[in-house]
Amino acid sequence: MIHYLFLIGITVEAMTGALAAGRKNMDMMGAIMIGVVTGLGGGAVRDLLLDRHPLSWIDNPRFVVITATAAFLTIIFSHWLRKLSRIFLILDALGLATFSVVGTKIGIDMHLSPVIIAVVAMINGACGGMLRDILCNDVPLVLRKELYAIVALFASVLYMTINYFYPDWVGTEIFTIASAFILRLCAIYWHLELPKFHYDHSIH
Repeated sequence: MIHYLFLIGITVEAMTGALAAGRKNMDMMGAIMIGVVTGLGGGAVRDLLLDRHPLSWIDNPRFVVITATAAFLTIIFSHWLRKLSRIFLILDALGLATFSVVGTKIGIDMHLSPVIIAVVAMINGACGGMLRDILCNDVPLVLRKELYAIVALFASVLYMTINYFYPDWVGTEIFTIASAFILRLCAIYWHLELPKFHYDHSIH
């Protein structure tokens, strides 16, 4: 189940990457590259920091094919996708929740400390979008919009807590993904954000 949710997640992220590149008037190759980086960037950064080799996309080349194809089709049908912005947000929320659980599971399997596992989950969940925005010369959305990285943190802590008290419960993955998914949707609907930090450097 989580495998198919993961595939949906990287596909949607690749599509958002291609659209972001289009808003910056990049050429077709640039849009496809941004799409692939957006879809696979979080997992790649995770693997590099944890010294996991081969990287997930190298070990599974089909991930590159899926994200590149999704980005290409986004370019072709971009004029039809304007009406699907809400669906993109919903699927993106599902991808965030799934990526966060994937990162948490990898951290647990590597016997890392809970703090590091939570960091890994946030990297896995949010880094793809951050790389997209940085490459498009934008301030990353995850740092200035509705709750995003905090949702990944929530998913990781929830998964670790359930796994600690009920290690044999088969519903841990689905329950955690569903909970994080709902939290992200609530943040979008009610515009839930962390307090903004405003620093006025002017001298009075």
